[in-house]
Formats: sequence, C-alpha cells, structure tokens
Amino acid sequence: MGAVTTSKEERARILALRIENVPIKEICSRTGRHKTTVMRILAAARRLPPSQVPIPKPRPGRRKKTTKEIDCLLKMEVVNNPFISANELKKMYPRELQNVAERTIRHRLQIDLGLTCRPTRICEGRRMRRRVENWRLPTTVRQV
Repeated sequence: MGAVTTSKEERARILALRIENVPIKEICSRTGRHKTTVMRILAAARRLPPSQVPIPKPRPGRRKKTTKEIDCLLKMEVVNNPFISANELKKMYPRELQNVAERTIRHRLQIDLGLTCRPTRICEGRRMRRRVENWRLPTTVRQV
C-alpha cells in the first residue's frame, strides 16, 4: 500500500489540537493517523512561525506522461470502441500523445484505469491476418 499524503486542513487540525494541549495519543485517535505521522508534522511545525502549516515534501519519482484529462479521454475512446489498439489511439490524438509510447498507453488503460486487455486473433484459414486488442471493462465499471 502506498503512502497517503495528509491534506493541509488535516495538518492544521493536528496543530490546532496540539495547541489546545491534547495528548498525542488522542490526536492520533481523532485524526486516524499514526503516531509517527503526527510527530513528524509537529516536528516540522516547530521550525516554522506559529501561524504557518508545514507543507509536505514532494513525492519522489518521475511525473506521468499523461494527465488525468488524457487518461479520461483514452478511457472514453476504449469504452466506445473496445477493439481499438494503443497504436490507433496514438494516431487519433497525435498532439496529446506525441511523447507517449504505446506501451505507456496500454499501461494507463490496464493498470491505472482498470481495463483489461485480451489479444484476440482474426484468422483466415491457417494464417493469422491481424492481431486486435480487445479492451474489457471490469464488471463494476460496466454497470455504470
């Protein structure tokens, strides 16, 4: 399970509770955060002026090549046409996906958006004519 960032409001609430001399165990139970998280926020606040809320450190790692809007656009296209391939999606939106690999597009659809892909083959006799990506929605998404 990945780390969950505390919101600015939640950090301010932790600081307000501590100013009211609420014990750390009570702060943990009220906010639902671990003692280490509360202590880290309080330690960061000690180095700042009294009215300022500490900001979280930036997350490590590379930024995604696609934005949430592009991911939504890709999902919409796949829902409308489940037999569309990543290559065809890239050709449909050349400006938005110019620096995005086909593998990344497939990864966004499979991992981030929860779509599954089963390659199907269209055969004529003994020779395979072409390979088509058949995107399937999970059962929870199909009902929407």
